[in-house]
Amino acid sequence: MGWPSVHRRKFLGLVGLLIGGRSFAQSDSSSCSTTKPREDRVNLIRLRPYHPTYVIAYFGEGGSKTGYTRVGMNRVIQAIQKNPAVEIEFVECYDDICQLCERRKPSSTGSVWGRHHTCPSAQDPVVVKEVAEANRQVLNLLGLQFGAIISLKELVPLMRARLPDIAKSGIKQIGGAALQTRYEKGLKAISAHLGI
Repeated sequence: MGWPSVHRRKFLGLVGLLIGGRSFAQSDSSSCSTTKPREDRVNLIRLRPYHPTYVIAYFGEGGSKTGYTRVGMNRVIQAIQKNPAVEIEFVECYDDICQLCERRKPSSTGSVWGRHHTCPSAQDPVVVKEVAEANRQVLNLLGLQFGAIISLKELVPLMRARLPDIAKSGIKQIGGAALQTRYEKGLKAISAHLGI
């Protein structure tokens, strides 16, 4: 059972203020106002800031073979394989990976990451806080903000320079030591694919 909408918004607003970011209660930001891809930008992939490390790692493996986000992850990887000129938009809400997650379900009250959907992660205050903090830390490291659009050819070198070791970064929710070797392999593979 989800939290009543008013209580959820108050809680998320407080969590957002506590970690120094924008209030989570404001989930209707311009980049999150729709669940459909922007038709004016057909080469646009929408990602939450903590997801690029996973995209890079799985790109190096040719895709994700398991997990509840594998369908969305593989769609993102296929889009990159088909078109190296893609751009990435950083969003606060359910992104192109989350849109196809097996655990994302319709909800009349919505959640912190979407007006019409929820998932177990969105209902866990610890996960919500960790994801929000990871998003903030990644954006700060990259010198970007929510709503920023950057080409993948610019993002990958930025990730390599500013987030070379996700295991030592101290940022939760971006893969850590368990993903480090795959991330390094992915950085090489995606750089070769992009010609950078």
